[in-house]
Amino acid sequence: MTYRIHIALNVSDVAASAEFYARLLGSPPDKRSEGFAKFEPAGIALNLALIQRGETARPASGHGDINHLGLQQRSAEEVRAEAARLREAGLAPVPDVSLSGEERVLLYDPDGNEWEIFYATALRAPQAPDAPTSQEERDRPRGAGETEPDGSRRAGRD
Repeated sequence: MTYRIHIALNVSDVAASAEFYARLLGSPPDKRSEGFAKFEPAGIALNLALIQRGETARPASGHGDINHLGLQQRSAEEVRAEAARLREAGLAPVPDVSLSGEERVLLYDPDGNEWEIFYATALRAPQAPDAPTSQEERDRPRGAGETEPDGSRRAGRD
């Protein structure tokens, strides 16, 4: 079982990035050294390392780009509360709507990495493969061994 997700970002200015992430995460870095800052905020399963570009930062081995990063909330109300907290901390969250239609806010760190504060609605439960799809089919009387509309099997007579 994973304890924390670890993200290591190469940044152009560790001090400016550390200030942004302290505001975003609501706590100061847990470790600081020349060209490095690490956050392990309470209540978030995250280990975020900021590494100064240049001599201390090694390039990523692949050629992938990060599209965006996010902090998932449990509801739209929590997204709004987090946006208010971020504004009070001196950041400028931008209200937006996700591709799936949910309320969210966006922020950008000093290097332009996009952070999304969002919530995701529950996925629709999958329908049983033999579940009736029309009202007429749901109301049809069932014989022994046939599937009821709730997915159960009708018992036969002894």
